[in-house]
Amino acid sequence: MADREQLIEQIVERCRQTHLDIERVADTINVSRGRGGGGARSNVDPLPFVEEWVDAPEEARRRAVAGYVSGIEHALLEPADSEADTWDFSESAGGLLMRLETESFRDGVEAATGSAPWTQPFHGDLVLVFLIELDMGMRVLDEPQFERWSVTPDRVVSGARSMLFHKANPADPSTLEDYEGVEHLRVGDGCDAARALVLDELFFGEIDDSSRVALPGSDDLLLVRSGDDASYEALEAAAQAYYDEADCPLTPSLFGFEKRKPVPVDDL
Repeated sequence: MADREQLIEQIVERCRQTHLDIERVADTINVSRGRGGGGARSNVDPLPFVEEWVDAPEEARRRAVAGYVSGIEHALLEPADSEADTWDFSESAGGLLMRLETESFRDGVEAATGSAPWTQPFHGDLVLVFLIELDMGMRVLDEPQFERWSVTPDRVVSGARSMLFHKANPADPSTLEDYEGVEHLRVGDGCDAARALVLDELFFGEIDDSSRVALPGSDDLLLVRSGDDASYEALEAAAQAYYDEADCPLTPSLFGFEKRKPVPVDDL
């Protein structure tokens, strides 16, 4: 069990690891990235997050802190002089991406900006967050902007799916030498776990009832296209190893596919 000060220091250290500039001011944290109009800064009050997580088990805290700081980090990817908050759906759709995060990402964005991000549920405490690529930086789609768009959630998800597919097509996964039968898909845009939603298109005709996928971190997708017990065991081992080392850990659990959508294997 950590005390409150220890948990705040964990947040500060994680911010530093993501190359954010940090200054403690009493119980708040001044967080900044870059300088001038192209930079961004915020004064973050971590105490609501700390009160929620201070008594949680160590692994749960690690995962929650990673999501929280990821939210702060992504919020500060938008330059101070950006006007992307005024963009409508048509202006945003060409750069719309989605990323898989834990729910604590929402808390981080709201702490940094005062506005909650617009998210969609994935499974358990995992959510899809939506990002708009800018010429310089990135904007987190928030609830007020989504409401102004006057489009359906399905249309936003469809637009983000399309961008995830086109950025990864043709798919070129690597083979993990230490885990026989397991492939690793990493495009490098931070959205690879969310590509579980477009695997059927990326590997057309190759994803079936025996396929399995693991989403250990936001930046990684591990895949067995056509599996058996041995390859499933290798995937489980790889998923745990990648989860333990992930910057933004999600889950070591495996997913299968039902109607082209990833589903926890326990629900199949």
